[in-house]
Amino acid sequence: MLSDRIRAGLDELRAQELLRSPRVVDRFRGPFAIVEGREVLNFASNDYLGLAQDPRIAEAAARAGWGSTGSRLLCGTTRLHVALEEAIADFLGAEAALFFPSGYMANLGMVAAVAGPETTILSDEWNHASLIDACRLGRARVVRVPHADLDAYDSALRGPGGKIVLTDTVFSMDGDVAPLRALSDLADRRGADLVVDDAHGFGIFGEGRGVVAESGARVALRTVTLSKAAGCAGGAVVGDREAIEFLRTRARTFMFTTAPPPALCAAAIEALRLMRDGSLRTKLWSNARRLDPRAASPIVPVILGDNARAVGESRRLWDRGLWVPAVRPPAVPPGTARLRISLSAAHEPAHVDALRCALSESS
Repeated sequence: MLSDRIRAGLDELRAQELLRSPRVVDRFRGPFAIVEGREVLNFASNDYLGLAQDPRIAEAAARAGWGSTGSRLLCGTTRLHVALEEAIADFLGAEAALFFPSGYMANLGMVAAVAGPETTILSDEWNHASLIDACRLGRARVVRVPHADLDAYDSALRGPGGKIVLTDTVFSMDGDVAPLRALSDLADRRGADLVVDDAHGFGIFGEGRGVVAESGARVALRTVTLSKAAGCAGGAVVGDREAIEFLRTRARTFMFTTAPPPALCAAAIEALRLMRDGSLRTKLWSNARRLDPRAASPIVPVILGDNARAVGESRRLWDRGLWVPAVRPPAVPPGTARLRISLSAAHEPAHVDALRCALSESS
């Protein structure tokens, strides 16, 4: 029976230290979170530029309507949806953009729409779950490529048929950056398309325009999210006008869901305006390098290997007033459980120093 399978599954998750129980936040206050009445320094957030609580964004949302009343292709497209898509495209120097309720939905809709049975997708083995699931839902042949291995990509690109190189730009659990320009050159030489998820690069690299802009890579399509550096929610696919027009009537996660609230669009437009200020990025990078001079991004992993050890270290830091989550499979490969530290422009140098001190005391 289903109940027996669920019970057995729960027992297995408990035995492997894989059962999750999220902490419930009462409110955020700058770099702090109030959790069940207790204040802790938050190193768990993807709010890289500290914009999630910016009053200017909240005010922009408050001036707009909330309910969108229907899907985008029925009656849910307001002028704010169109204005946001135009603002994203302008910010990134692209022809057009299509806004989705989440970055996850943007990836699912984009990949499933453009990759047919005649296509082979070369997918980095460390890609985000949304890209992995998009490949599963699509009809294309999928080849998993060893992480950032240019020789493996080159080998897989040989042979007939259309091919798509699919990769994250910044890998969300390791914080490393894909060799995007080299992948772009390789895809060009082999007649393939490069499609990327720039969720954790958008707002941070390339004067905020992402790893694509910083690397000079040529991409056919990219996704970005407004739920991280922009401090809002939602995701977008960005490309030329023909590609966006095609996705508007072929991306099922765009077509068959209620449109995001107009208030979210207004908030995101304001966030894009604020992201043009480079001082927040300067502070973010200063914090990241203060914690680890070798940091390639604001995501700094501390790999511990064992699930129980990662959970124990996270609890020890929590007892010190530091919220640093333990990340375990399936978010990372078995045997690579870790602490995932996320830095923000909201952190002060003393906050970073407190974390460094606590980490140095680890057994």
